[in-house]
Amino acid sequence: MRMITHDDVVSVALYLLTVSPKLRGETVNGLMQHAHFADKFRKRFRKPHNIWGDGTLRRAVPLPNLPSEPTLGSPEYCSCLSLTLDAVVIWRLRSLA
Repeated sequence: MRMITHDDVVSVALYLLTVSPKLRGETVNGLMQHAHFADKFRKRFRKPHNIWGDGTLRRAVPLPNLPSEPTLGSPEYCSCLSLTLDAVVIWRLRSLA
């Protein structure tokens, strides 16, 4: 997967707002895998993957038009941000092992 930016984290969190709360953990893990596979595809074929994008987490998000970003006063949005950041930390720890 390519370097994860603030835009990537926000995009995933916004996408998670559109997903049932019960499916959010599975969804964020799937997006991480898709970005990883897309990056491998990009490196090998020197072009982005048709579905999963260019290896960035943002491009793995299937919605091109995400909802507007709520304030951090939204508990649901904060939960989605937290879930996304937790997934990033776990992903990075696994890649170091």
